[in-house]
Amino acid sequence: MTNGILTFGQRKCLVLNRDWMPIQIWTLKKALTKLWGVYADGTPKAKVIDPTREFQEFTWSDWTALKVSNDDEHLGKLNRILIPKVVRVRYEKPPYDTVTFSRRRIYKRDNYQCQYCGCRPGSEELTIDHIVPRSKGGQTTWENCCLACLNCNLKKADKTLKQSGLRFFNKKFVPVRPKWSLIKDDGRFYRQHYKEWEHFISDMYWDVDIGDT
Repeated sequence: MTNGILTFGQRKCLVLNRDWMPIQIWTLKKALTKLWGVYADGTPKAKVIDPTREFQEFTWSDWTALKVSNDDEHLGKLNRILIPKVVRVRYEKPPYDTVTFSRRRIYKRDNYQCQYCGCRPGSEELTIDHIVPRSKGGQTTWENCCLACLNCNLKKADKTLKQSGLRFFNKKFVPVRPKWSLIKDDGRFYRQHYKEWEHFISDMYWDVDIGDT
């Protein structure tokens, strides 16, 4: 980004499924590829949604036919095309099963907090602990890992919780794979650039438990 202006490579598109639920964030390049493409039956792989035009849905040919003013963000110099910021595809459910196990995400899941004593000493003083030690068959998974401060990690060492005398400070804590959240992972960063996204990714919308519906 230079002087607050996004380059082509930095531009993103919010992806909605057919029920208008936000499910992914694509690069502009990927979004354009989908907008150009069609399925075997001739149905477009994606369409543009424009909140500034009463949430109208546009095929790529209709979108490129729109007039572009000097104030609009656009592609090209002679044949100018509006930059799409929201697209809709035919996916039915958000990809909850795509949350990969990573250091950044387990730190976020555990709220940068030792799950044994509850302290928040800072990320440099926290480590990922195997609840069932690897020497006893424990795996590096969402269900068998949690954050621990250096003191608790040293106390637990190569022991089970029962052997070490430690327990989770929050009795309701269950180490599980978190649900994928557009807001938590990507939305807050990109919303400062795209006001059009706010119609679809408000915090209230994503705080509602949709379960398996």
